[in-house]
Amino acid sequence: MGLGVYDRHDTILVENDAYNLRQGQDALAHSPPGHTIDMGAPQVLVQGSAMQGRYAALAANASAALPGGFVLSLAPARVSNSYICNETHWRALKAREWAEVEATSLSPSSHGTVLGASYFVHLPYARDDEKDHRQLAAAVAEVIRRIVQLEARA
Repeated sequence: MGLGVYDRHDTILVENDAYNLRQGQDALAHSPPGHTIDMGAPQVLVQGSAMQGRYAALAANASAALPGGFVLSLAPARVSNSYICNETHWRALKAREWAEVEATSLSPSSHGTVLGASYFVHLPYARDDEKDHRQLAAAVAEVIRRIVQLEARA
């Protein structure tokens, strides 16, 4: 999860892929070394077909109401999101890829738990009042509940 829906206070955004770019400064005003996360990798790290199916199912349910009037939106990787959130998602997607490769290279009896999914959820800034914080928390909990249900079916 990351704080990063800056143009609206009512949208919870799930980003399905990651962009091979880092820019901006962290909370301590440090800039990252270099601008590419993974040299030689594609510009956009696209999730596999299984995850794309999960995102399609999540998108199909996106119009269902969330608490507090919040809406759920899905987005592809974007150049405008090449900050810490994007790099975190990139690294989670790579970890998932590596886990799949490792699982297929092991004997069937040695297969452990494989990271099966990676979701990145951008949260809007809550307004200043306590009611909005509670409503945002309830909306995020509902989005997580939907993701957990998807994963239980997968």
